Amino acid sequence: KASLVVFTFTVIGMALRPDISKWLGYEVTLGEIALGGGLTMALIGEIMRSRGYAGFDNILSKVEWNALLFYASLFILVGGLEHVGIIERIAEEMIPLITSGRFEAYTIFYWVIGILGGFIEHDALLLTFFKAIHTSALEAGMSPWPYLWGTAWSGTLGSNLTLAGAPAIYVALLVVRRESGKDYRGLGVLRLTVPYALASLGIHYLISTLFWGL
Repeated sequence: KASLVVFTFTVIGMALRPDISKWLGYEVTLGEIALGGGLTMALIGEIMRSRGYAGFDNILSKVEWNALLFYASLFILVGGLEHVGIIERIAEEMIPLITSGRFEAYTIFYWVIGILGGFIEHDALLLTFFKAIHTSALEAGMSPWPYLWGTAWSGTLGSNLTLAGAPAIYVALLVVRRESGKDYRGLGVLRLTVPYALASLGIHYLISTLFWGL
């Protein structure tokens, strides 16, 4: 319960970061807010130790450190791709398609971003495309919302294709290994993720096209 409360306030703090920065008089980073949440949880853990609960050191011993290192390395990789402009370059090449007609543009955006989301961590991918789509659609005198919704859904569903797209799958695999003793690797993972990702992308494409693609 304590961790859920601290996590909730940490997310709220991230959302209100500009206001917090203005109130404190300096630019507060997301990392500082996350660190504040972690330190608060550590303090609560130590206070709860005196009441018979597990201390913070015991909690840390049960953390999936492999998953955290995987997350960190993946965001470093995506940050590098974003820094050199690869993701932005892909977005710029696709933007002229917006004026080619809603159905054609929606279809191309949906499937290209869906597949890219399976190999590039989808949070950074979506943020880059959101900015490019919003600006370009408004300049072309078109509503950006069909493409924004299509991008959000396809990038999210497509991320389930591989561990690189959805690191949460890696966490799930670690839990499965720990609880059941079954070790899924390589093709064993892809046999589960690829059919699910393609099926969910296809079903959602058919439904969403009726609302945003026509």
